[in-house]
Amino acid sequence: MNIYYYDIWEGDKGVVIAKDLDEAKAEFKRNYPDIPLDSEVGYYDTGVCSIDMVGECTDKPRLYFIEG
Repeated sequence: MNIYYYDIWEGDKGVVIAKDLDEAKAEFKRNYPDIPLDSEVGYYDTGVCSIDMVGECTDKPRLYFIEG
């Protein structure tokens, strides 16, 4: 399983645990059906979400830096 970071510009931010990007996008759409993904509209702007892989889930503690 992988960890994906979602960022709705000027909105919610969080993580999705999924086996691949397609599954992460599907899980996001189940929770936010009315929010477009940047891959669907071709840009990233207010109310549009981007999803990026952060890393793999492991059985050991690990810190993933997102942004500063």
